[in-house]
Amino acid sequence: MRPVTPEGSLAIPGRLPTGDLLVRSSDGRLTVQPASGGGGRALPWTLPSDPFLETVGTSGDGRFLVVRQGSVPARLDRIEVTSGRRTPWKTLGPPDMTGAGHVWTTLLTPDGEGYAYTHGLFLQDLFLVEGLR
Repeated sequence: MRPVTPEGSLAIPGRLPTGDLLVRSSDGRLTVQPASGGGGRALPWTLPSDPFLETVGTSGDGRFLVVRQGSVPARLDRIEVTSGRRTPWKTLGPPDMTGAGHVWTTLLTPDGEGYAYTHGLFLQDLFLVEGLR
């Protein structure tokens, strides 16, 4: 076994049309990395340094990087890989927001058009006790 991506970087799910991987470094830089290993090509734009910005995956045609930002509701945006232009795509959250917690795992279908996600639901009961001695 040998590493394909540089140490400390994260391969984003999905592949580009060339078969290459899109790789994110810890400082938000993006690199197109050959799946066979070797040197990559840095993109001319970076992702904002936001701890709540998660890279979800690439679209099926490799034209877009999908990112998730926020908690509930969470927003999915598409970013053009070549230009870095970002546009809103979907808003994720349950229909009833009562007790809704953070939107967690977000997955894309292989064609990059569909998605699935999980979220927490936190409902609790509060009891008032009177007259205890």
